[in-house]
Amino acid sequence: MPNPDVVFELAINRDIQIDDDDLSVKRILSIGLWADDGGDTDAQLEAALRAAGPLVPGRGAALLFTASALQFIASNAWGSVNKKIDAPIGFVRLSDDISVEIDTDVIVTTVRGQYKVRFMPNLPFKLRIRERLDVQRTGGPPPLVVVESTTKVVVGVLKAGAILSLLSPALGALTFWKGDELAERIAPTPDVGGAGGNLAAQWPAEIVTDIAPPARPGKFILLWTDLLVDATGVRTRGAFLPSARTPEVFINGPASIALQQPHGSTVATYRVVTLDLRPPLQRLRWIIDGVTAGRRATQEVRFGTPGVVDPPEETRLVRVEVTDADGLVAVRERSVHFQVKPAPGHQPL
Repeated sequence: MPNPDVVFELAINRDIQIDDDDLSVKRILSIGLWADDGGDTDAQLEAALRAAGPLVPGRGAALLFTASALQFIASNAWGSVNKKIDAPIGFVRLSDDISVEIDTDVIVTTVRGQYKVRFMPNLPFKLRIRERLDVQRTGGPPPLVVVESTTKVVVGVLKAGAILSLLSPALGALTFWKGDELAERIAPTPDVGGAGGNLAAQWPAEIVTDIAPPARPGKFILLWTDLLVDATGVRTRGAFLPSARTPEVFINGPASIALQQPHGSTVATYRVVTLDLRPPLQRLRWIIDGVTAGRRATQEVRFGTPGVVDPPEETRLVRVEVTDADGLVAVRERSVHFQVKPAPGHQPL
């Protein structure tokens, strides 16, 4: 009977509990996730979930991300990383495996590879990142932060810095949660971070639900106050605050575009970023200058020479409208200025 890899718990009190005859008794809502259920029945999995808790004595909410889940998801994410990274001289070839372990209260990420330079012997290397986490004390996103990090590259000393800079994008590709898109966009990203830093940056700060008050007002804000990192995994405990949602949508993309002659046209890509909107979206529509253009999360917009002035310029209105699974609607507009600057030595008419 496998233990759950991720466990989330809420202590439901009488203020939001509406279907119990005895409202004075607190109940624990437990949610378990398994990477592999081993073919067990629902009853067996429920028994394993009960045995894993409760996680919330004296607290209103708790989340446990086990060490095995950390390794499993990191391995899956690492599998999609491009293992060949071009360098100014030669390239880096990464191994197919990534190791994530917990050493006392530190998350240790280890990757291996080879630095290949033409006409020279291959340089095998090992990169190890040790990260200690803590609860964010300033109140801003993300709820967990790295408070201490050490990085060690075991290789010829002259190549260590080069290898470290090349691996930064690969390590940034580790995805543990599909977190809030706005928080993801504004949260600072370390230059080089291991599994611990990526997990901290993606740790959930809220849960979006359907709207059925008072039990489900639309969102639960998670206020984490305690963090425990040990051999079992990463565990946070704290409180939760029921909250209504304020739906918003943002347009991610350039607000102005400038080219230089002889180039007179280009295509820019814009992306939807949502806040307090619950997927799946029922409706998404891009409108460019009053004309419907597309219904996907990203939209290409062409900017071209209008032939009216020299140097040519124009302003286009980009608008997006979205409706979420609960019927909440959000709209955003952006004016994008496009200009083609004259080539050096050219005198505009």
